[in-house]
This record gives sequence, structure tokens and C-alpha cells, in this order.
Amino acid sequence: LCPPLPTRYRRSLAATATARPSTVALPPPHTMGGQQLEGWLEKQGNVGLGKGRLKKRWFCLQGLELHYYKDKSKSKSLGFIPMSSVTNVDIVDDRRRRDSMINKSQRVSKVMDSEVFPFDVVTRDRIYHLVAPSQQSLMMWIAGLTECVHDIQSGG
Repeated sequence: LCPPLPTRYRRSLAATATARPSTVALPPPHTMGGQQLEGWLEKQGNVGLGKGRLKKRWFCLQGLELHYYKDKSKSKSLGFIPMSSVTNVDIVDDRRRRDSMINKSQRVSKVMDSEVFPFDVVTRDRIYHLVAPSQQSLMMWIAGLTECVHDIQSGG
């Protein structure tokens, strides 16, 4: 489970995009059907030597931010996606892109089988290319992230 947070309050959407989690208390971890939304995904790199490569990361939806870590210990967040900037969560159904993800997944990580389950988290600034380890995991992430975005947009 993600580390517990000291206080509970809802930040404004404007503050979410600029505030760092170490300086502002966040709401508790987001849950989906009583289960905390966290687990292994592969994330396509965006910068430097890792650009285009898939890397296995532990993801955890913590408050209004989707954090990713190198491992389950969650000792240091490698980064996060501010959920207030997410405009869409999409399953990838483009055959060529799926085939490309299969090749990258097999080359870089053994976490996925030859069948991949890619999806995109689209923000105002960037598209995060992610791969789930199973169809069930894919559906859990799509539903959970979509619910979180809907809650933010509706003020709920």
C-alpha cells in the first residue's frame, strides 16, 4: 500500500498542477471498489537514453497524482502524473503501435508476455504510454483512472 498521508483535504485544480507532494498534504490513496489503485505497469521513456524504451515501474494513485516508482518499496517517487491535467485515458487499438510495444516489451522487460495491453494517459502536456501485464489489470487501470478524472472534473 502507498504510505499513509497526514491530513485529508481537497486541493483546488490550479494548485494540483503546480504544488509538489512534499510541500502540500494530499488526499488519501484513490480506491477502486475498495481496492487501492496500484500495481506494476511498463512505462515508455520520454527523455535521454531511455526514450522509447519500456521500463517496469510500480504505479500508485496517491490523492490527485499517479506516482511511479522503481520498485514496490516506494522509497522515492521517480515522477508523477497530475490527474487534474489528464484529459483522456485510452486503450491502444492501433495494430502497428501494439506490435511495436510487443517488440519493446520483449527486448526490455520480461514482465509482459508476447500479448501486450497498452493504454495511454493523455494530459494537456504529454501522452504517457503504459502497458498493463494482463487484460484484467488493463481494465482495472482504465476504470480507476477514468473514475478519478471524472471525480476531479465533476468536483466530486
